[in-house]
Amino acid sequence: MTVPRLLCIFGAPGAGKDTVIAELGKHLSLVRIPRRTTKPNTRQEADGISFRFSTDAEFDRVESDMIYVQRHAGYRYGIERRFLHDRLAAAAGRQPLLMSNIEEALAIHAQDPTVLLAYLTAPTPEEAERRIRERPDDPLEIEKKVAGVQRNLARFSALSDVEKSKIHVVVNDTVDHAVSQILQLLSS
Repeated sequence: MTVPRLLCIFGAPGAGKDTVIAELGKHLSLVRIPRRTTKPNTRQEADGISFRFSTDAEFDRVESDMIYVQRHAGYRYGIERRFLHDRLAAAAGRQPLLMSNIEEALAIHAQDPTVLLAYLTAPTPEEAERRIRERPDDPLEIEKKVAGVQRNLARFSALSDVEKSKIHVVVNDTVDHAVSQILQLLSS
């Protein structure tokens, strides 16, 4: 049995990750790989889609099996090695997908160079900010996301040439164009 190639999508706030993934799901049967986190579920997200919500004690029990652990805003995030391999093995003709961040994507790629890394970006930082400000989010959350655009772009710019060579940049000027680029990458 051939294990499908993992697609890892990441990018700055306002890049359109959720929108592109939703549209991609109209073209492919997706198997989401949720990240484990200790952050509270404040937006009533379905457990097991983007995140597997855990207590600190639950996270502690599996942390030694994590490919990468990130601390952000007082919470921990990570991907369990065994969970990832089980999800990939069970994908059976469906496209496994992980929405991640730069550091985690590179850590996963270091363990499996077949992982397809797609850095989704808005055409300009101004366009990313416009998209964020159009969201019906809490004003404080909007400002954090706007600041996150520049931080994320700076982190990407600071990557070495070797790290950047592993990443495919997908400009989300239109959702259809971004999806088309990702489908083309998957077929190559």
